Amino acid sequence: MSWTGEADENGWSMPTTTPGGVLDALPAPYPGTALSLVMNDQQLADAGVAPAAGASAQNASPAGPRHPIGEIPGYPETGKGAWRSELDDQFTDAAGKYNGTYGYKPGDPQYISPEMMKSWAMQESGGDRRAFESDPLQANKAGDWDSRKADYGMSQGQAMTPQTSIDGGLDWLHYKATIHGNDGGPVGYRSLPEALRRYNANPAIDPNGLPHKDNYVNSILGRIGNGHGASGQ
Repeated sequence: MSWTGEADENGWSMPTTTPGGVLDALPAPYPGTALSLVMNDQQLADAGVAPAAGASAQNASPAGPRHPIGEIPGYPETGKGAWRSELDDQFTDAAGKYNGTYGYKPGDPQYISPEMMKSWAMQESGGDRRAFESDPLQANKAGDWDSRKADYGMSQGQAMTPQTSIDGGLDWLHYKATIHGNDGGPVGYRSLPEALRRYNANPAIDPNGLPHKDNYVNSILGRIGNGHGASGQ
């Protein structure tokens, strides 16, 4: 509400606003309780009273990742590229789970950082939002099916989600890092650069004279400045 002027102390008029105006964002009161007059949505939730369906997001937590990784060089996250930060939490959580499962610590040849996860995803799908939001590691890309992927929860032609892609991609990377003995059991592990090289497995030679899979590794690891490269096996 706004007063029309000081000359008419009892006069007021409802301002007209275009859709999306300031008053359009005001939250609707929660039906059936007066608590909404003195408590915001979070306080209502803490008190065990759910906010009204469709209530304004004004009192919600700010959008964005809990564990922001930051922008990967060459893949801006401003304007139309803002979607590239959408999976930061999934990359961070997955890296922590992977390292914890296998006991890898910073400095170990197989250690994976959240930055590496994100740079890897940028290399695989960071130029295509649809691919990034469905199969960011291209773990089950059409035409690249390997029946051994079934051992890691994937099936040919499966509709992927970011989480199934991240989980499946890391499992497949670990398989590629594993040196198997004659009985099929693990007898050792390759370094992260060598595992990534095998994950890509493209036999082509690029215009710069290097194997494509070497350029792939150098691009992923070179962007995050961790000292790894195609020669760092």
